Amino acid sequence: MSWDRALWPRLSPMLDRALELEGAERRALIETVGATAPELAAVLEHLLAQHARLLAAGFLDEPVGAGNGASLAGQAVGPYTLERPLGMGGMGTVWLAQRSDGCYEARVAVKLLNLSLLERDGESRFRREGTLLARLSHPHIARLLDAGVTAAGQPYLVLEYVDGMPITHFADQHRIDLTSRLRLFLDVADAVAHAHANFVVHRDLKPSNILVDTDGQVKLLDFGVATLVSDHQAAGATVTGRAFTPAYAAPEQAAGGAVTAATDVYALAVLLYEIIVGRHPTLDPAVPVDAPAAILAIVDRDAVPLSTAAAGAPPEVCGCRATTRDRLVRACRGDLDTILAKALKKAPADRYASVPAFADDVRRHLAHEPVRARPDSTWYRLRRFAVRRKIEVAASMAVVAALMTGTAVAVRQAAASAAERDLALEQMRRAQATNDFSAFLLAQARPADGRPVSNADLLAQGERLLERRFAAGSTLRAHLLLTLADRYQENQQFADWRRVLQRARDEAAASGDAALQARAACAWATTLLEQGGHDEALALIGSTLAGLAGGRTFDEARAQCLLAQSIAARQGGTDPALAVDAAVRAVALEAGLAESPDRHLEALVALSSAYSASRQYTAAADTTASAVALLEREGLTDTMDFPALLNNLSAQLQDSGRSVEAVVAGRRAVETARRLDAEHGASLTMLTTYGVALSSTGDHTAAAAFAEALEKARVAGSARRVVTTLASAILDRAEVGDVAAAEALLAEGLRTLAADPSPFARGLMEASAARVALARGDVAVAVERARASVGTLDTATPTKASLLPAQTFFARALNAAGRHDEALTYAERSVATARERLGDQTQSSQLGLALIEVATARAGLGQQEEAARQAAEAAAQLTATVGPAGPGTRRAAALRTRFSAATPRR
Repeated sequence: MSWDRALWPRLSPMLDRALELEGAERRALIETVGATAPELAAVLEHLLAQHARLLAAGFLDEPVGAGNGASLAGQAVGPYTLERPLGMGGMGTVWLAQRSDGCYEARVAVKLLNLSLLERDGESRFRREGTLLARLSHPHIARLLDAGVTAAGQPYLVLEYVDGMPITHFADQHRIDLTSRLRLFLDVADAVAHAHANFVVHRDLKPSNILVDTDGQVKLLDFGVATLVSDHQAAGATVTGRAFTPAYAAPEQAAGGAVTAATDVYALAVLLYEIIVGRHPTLDPAVPVDAPAAILAIVDRDAVPLSTAAAGAPPEVCGCRATTRDRLVRACRGDLDTILAKALKKAPADRYASVPAFADDVRRHLAHEPVRARPDSTWYRLRRFAVRRKIEVAASMAVVAALMTGTAVAVRQAAASAAERDLALEQMRRAQATNDFSAFLLAQARPADGRPVSNADLLAQGERLLERRFAAGSTLRAHLLLTLADRYQENQQFADWRRVLQRARDEAAASGDAALQARAACAWATTLLEQGGHDEALALIGSTLAGLAGGRTFDEARAQCLLAQSIAARQGGTDPALAVDAAVRAVALEAGLAESPDRHLEALVALSSAYSASRQYTAAADTTASAVALLEREGLTDTMDFPALLNNLSAQLQDSGRSVEAVVAGRRAVETARRLDAEHGASLTMLTTYGVALSSTGDHTAAAAFAEALEKARVAGSARRVVTTLASAILDRAEVGDVAAAEALLAEGLRTLAADPSPFARGLMEASAARVALARGDVAVAVERARASVGTLDTATPTKASLLPAQTFFARALNAAGRHDEALTYAERSVATARERLGDQTQSSQLGLALIEVATARAGLGQQEEAARQAAEAAAQLTATVGPAGPGTRRAAALRTRFSAATPRR
């Protein structure tokens, strides 16, 4: 039989559905299709008959296109060996397979895609997209492990194998109640939100692609299969199959329109509707879901209200939910009706702006809080508050009755309530605007022409959108400019960060909103810190805080300004107690606001850094642990905040001299950042922190970390960051004796001083020049440059943070020159400083390095016994803090051996 291949887009979903049916049900489907589209029914019946013949002949055991009768079982697909078929559909066949190349043992699912889905020029793009989607990493996503094309030209996907059942079957079989079903759905939503954050849309969400394993954990399958196929179409290739299932398709999909994040919002809504009441929101249960009439209904017919569907639920549906029909109706009426009605809107723009917004309303419903989807009437908010706080409300009513006798008190209460209401409304408006802005960026991230879009391009488009959509001088425009500035900073576009922050200050001033003006002022203060203006930043923050009135209206601004004050006080080094106090107050405010885990996290990080600056290392570690727990509790370990926090931990561990542990934290930070941000990878700060830890432990891969950090520093356009990164890289190269590389880095550093002639930058380069001179054997120059660096860094910064290593190296250079008396003076000064900075720790790498120079100087003065004792202590300090392979540890161990041998036995 010949047929028009153009029918395939309409035929494919019908074929998928028919293959799932048998006997009378399959015949009924064919008849239903034939009633409106006889040509489709004829082709469908022909294909089903062919399928039956092939299946009887062992089709699933035949290699696609081979025709030689050999079974696919036992055949190799890349490094995997096929074992048995798991299923088939319009897009291809799925096989259980075993890793067979000896690297490791693993069972996987291999999906052999239908060759008709791709043309020849699609193979290379298919491989690239497979690599992109493999980066998705979420506990509720069955990962795409590999993708490729067989020697015969057939595309395949290798996915994590999940032994489970569809989410709807699992929920019914285990008689899960409504609350547990909603929580199960939230796991699905979180996984989809993670993919959207990585600019991947699923496009085919349905129960058979969402399994629950034997441990009750949700796993999404085929994530990105539809994207892989559809992106070929965007690239100009011919795609003959539709990568969606009609029953769960959004109206725009069924109509052949554009697919966006809103498409997944709709599919999730259909899934949630079915999880709750056991039926489709739009389709008549008596009509096959793949019938043309049903597809038209998806596009045109409004969803049945959830509570109405619950009222018609059969007894078995209610029994599977451990409830009665009346209770199910009451549970669905109200918030759930409203949430599902919004998520199931026909027009994508009328739905929730994002999956997180949809999930947030479900969470708010579970917590008996007001949902965003319904009108924010005063009575509605009061009712939801009463459900959450029954006892408190009862007590409050008694208090209100007493207060009614005092008119003045009642008026004040009314004013306070009005202020609370206005504050809540403003926060909701800002949250909605922020969600809309984020949704815009997500929509623009995957343009129809298939060309890649950089983060910088996205942010520039977002800035243009703010210009068009929000009036100058409006609070929303100023708020979103502050949000955009944060994104520019995260993207390491520091010039744009400062520019947009200045615009935000101007817009806030025009808006007349005092709280917004305070937030913009304190945000601007952080740019002053970047340029070394600590005193100016502290003055601006202090005056802003002093001008804030009391009351909850200003709590958000007060918390953000306290954060900035803590950071400024810490970086300036003038008042570590203020840094700790401001951060403690900010943490308390953010905990009380309970608005955003991100802001709470910022406060904890600031407090941890303040503790470190005041040498309260135990408190710093405890606070960092609290921050890690917050991210894990909120399910935010796959956000860029997590590697940033790990980087902080690595730096704290180095500050306390625990470099071996710091390497572990630093490596995890860099690897996580690279996985989460394919475009930028790890930040220059992460790479520098990691490189310093590696270098101190004697790991030669430090050079690669520094090289990558330097490239980022140069692009960022910050001379200060270039100089500080170069200083660390020069130290590493000088320690391993790579003089040529160290000299080249030093030359760049000296050129960079023209852009940053500050004493701090000059002192770092003087110390670096001393290290390079000693490495090439020019001891006199090393002494001269080291002496200059000590003099410069002694007054360069209030904290004198870089003075200690420069001073210790000066003692080293003096020892090399044979000037042991002078060397001992500076070495003992370094020992005293290092001991003073121990804080609540007992060991320090800086102390160990200073003790090496004390031991060397005493040996040069003929004090062999004391030299041996100091060398032994240095070795113990360094072994404990940087490990046995660290260059300092090796020097200390060699000295200990030499001095011990030279010490007469008694």
